[in-house]
Amino acid sequence: VIELCRSMASTTRIFSFGLGHSPSRSLVKGLARATNGHFVFVPPNSKVDTYVGSQLGRALQPSLVNAHLEWYGLSKDGLQAPKKIPPLYINDCVLVYELLEGDELKNQNISVALFVGDYKMNSIKLSGNIAHKRDTIRRLAAKALIQELQHETYNVSDTEYVFKDKQDFFKKKENNSTLEQQITTLSMSHQILSPYTAFVAIETTGPKNNNTGSKVRHIPIQISKGGEHLFSHQSVYSFPNRGARGPMGFFSGHHAQPVAMPYSMGYGSGRPVPAMTMHGPMLMDKSHYSFHRGPPGPQQAGNSWIKPSAQHDSDESSDIATTTPLLSADPVRWLIDQQSFNGAWLLNENDIRKLTNGKSLSAFISNVTKAKDALTTALAIAILELKHADQKNLWYGVTNDHEMKHYFKSLPQLNLIPALPKNPRNYPIILIGAGTIITSGHLPAYKIAGFSVKVYNTINEACTTSTDENIISDLAVASNQIQSILKQLPINSHALIQKPLGENFIDAQSIVNICKQRHIHGSINFQLRYASYILALKDAIRLGWLGGQLTTIEIHVNVHMPWPLWPFLATVQNLELTYHSIHYVDLIRDLLNPYEPSALHCRTSQYVMMPHLISVRSSYSFEYKHDPMLYVNIYTNHHHRWDMKHAQSYILVEGTGGAAKAQIGDNLAYGINTEGQQTDYLQICSDEMTKGEWIDIDLQGRSRFPHAFIGPIAAAMRRYENKHDQPSTDIEDALKTMAIIEIAWKSWTNNMTPIHYN
Repeated sequence: VIELCRSMASTTRIFSFGLGHSPSRSLVKGLARATNGHFVFVPPNSKVDTYVGSQLGRALQPSLVNAHLEWYGLSKDGLQAPKKIPPLYINDCVLVYELLEGDELKNQNISVALFVGDYKMNSIKLSGNIAHKRDTIRRLAAKALIQELQHETYNVSDTEYVFKDKQDFFKKKENNSTLEQQITTLSMSHQILSPYTAFVAIETTGPKNNNTGSKVRHIPIQISKGGEHLFSHQSVYSFPNRGARGPMGFFSGHHAQPVAMPYSMGYGSGRPVPAMTMHGPMLMDKSHYSFHRGPPGPQQAGNSWIKPSAQHDSDESSDIATTTPLLSADPVRWLIDQQSFNGAWLLNENDIRKLTNGKSLSAFISNVTKAKDALTTALAIAILELKHADQKNLWYGVTNDHEMKHYFKSLPQLNLIPALPKNPRNYPIILIGAGTIITSGHLPAYKIAGFSVKVYNTINEACTTSTDENIISDLAVASNQIQSILKQLPINSHALIQKPLGENFIDAQSIVNICKQRHIHGSINFQLRYASYILALKDAIRLGWLGGQLTTIEIHVNVHMPWPLWPFLATVQNLELTYHSIHYVDLIRDLLNPYEPSALHCRTSQYVMMPHLISVRSSYSFEYKHDPMLYVNIYTNHHHRWDMKHAQSYILVEGTGGAAKAQIGDNLAYGINTEGQQTDYLQICSDEMTKGEWIDIDLQGRSRFPHAFIGPIAAAMRRYENKHDQPSTDIEDALKTMAIIEIAWKSWTNNMTPIHYN
């Protein structure tokens, strides 16, 4: 069984339990050690949850494996137990014995080093003048060696082993015999019992004055039916915890010689199993001792488990309580029992007062939620963390997962919907244009929002028959057609204009001037600002989820763009800047409002397989006067045509207290039917609000196409209702975005710094 598990050790760790009076210690230990796990033995009549909690705590953390000791300066290698150091865990200790021959420590050049793999962790030089003779420790080392050899013997004598040939049979038999000889030698040399030896004590006494012989009493080897003599409290000879200094025992000849080893590493497992020796006749009266089963509890560590007592052994009559513990007697287990199935703690006022030394729930205020169950849950978790950290093995499992799920449900809902007009039906929309953007964005969005759309055969008809209505003209045309259409719109009309605001900055200024001359209330359809994940992101920033200051904004797009779908773009000079990454430049301005970039560097280039398109790949880097350390970058590449596996389209925003990542799913889905699929997402990690965990924000099925198209037209309608309610994408604001695009183009053509290698 152990060898089968060993074969799975690269992918599996086993955390084994030995239960009851007589578990197979060899099997329980072997399974754990073979798979880099950990073993524990649960004594009879003890609470299992403590041991399960400790194992769970280890399972949730990585272990340090492949640790080994290297000895230098020895004339002959000593015997080490365990030969292979078991996995090392934080805040655990490992006890390693080294049994040396003769007086090796008199050599002043002996040292020992601890390695993990090929990395040397630490080393010490051993000195004979700090060694102390301790016969008990020597015997403990011999006992540990015998136990390890016994385990090897069991493997060698495995009855399920299939011999390859006659030679293999004799080789295995010889190995078994050699191991038995080694065990016997150690047993005889150090007076330790083994499966192959027995010790008989014979006492000869002379007759007393009354001529009566001494009474012979038989001393049983087994102290009690539970085998309690096999359990021992942890030895002080161990690797101390990281940051502490303590001794590590090494042993030479027939004497124990612990040597102080200043080492700082807190990992390990394994406990020594002491032998009990009797010299001459010994009488033991059970009535003088109380035997305590199992390892000590947290308050017993370091104390002897066989305590003098005036009472008789009452283990058989004492039962562990199975009823729910009282709050005052065992608050940790009481809280565990009180947790609801959904992970919440629904505590009443009386319970809260007992847990908090008389305080009521009203004394605890949250800026996250007012829900009572959320407050009592947070209070229960805080009590466990602050007051009962020493029992974390018990409560960690029930709080780690359930608390987060319940806590996240209580987080305030981030905004996903743009502000809408009070009476949208009062503002019919005239769509001017008939491209793909109309059928995939505008019309589906307006249908979802319940907006009214009027249909006319020509622009002239639309402009002459609707002058008395609150019409909003929605221009979804190529940028070189915008000016001519604006000149046909009625004076004092309202218009939503498809980006960009012209082919260049001069065109943008002309469009703004036309709107001013004709008193047209214009705004630009920068719909990315209104995508549900962007609205939620801006709300999270406003609420402080990412901290008090943004530090990084990174937009990365590496996708395949089917440029032939828009043949009119072939003649555009700065194609990528004006028609694609302009969205990201505008979004950055929106996220950092009211601050504007003070400088930038841009690099835009063609693609070798599409040389007829002027610019199809770009990168930007921005500087801000108000925060020189703010790191803002855009990277776009539209010619990644090797499937979706490594395609990327995301916005990453980081702050002093959190981070957020949004996927722009429509960039990944050009030409792909994604109906019913959620290609957009937003994930947020906040030190305060999500406790450092990444969570998914439920976008409720909303995506950029078509839902984001509701925002710009809704903002135009709201300006109709209130002239002071200006859209964030007003043409005056959009002109600043066009100014940045113009500077970016100039940066590429003028601002490359030559490199001189001489």
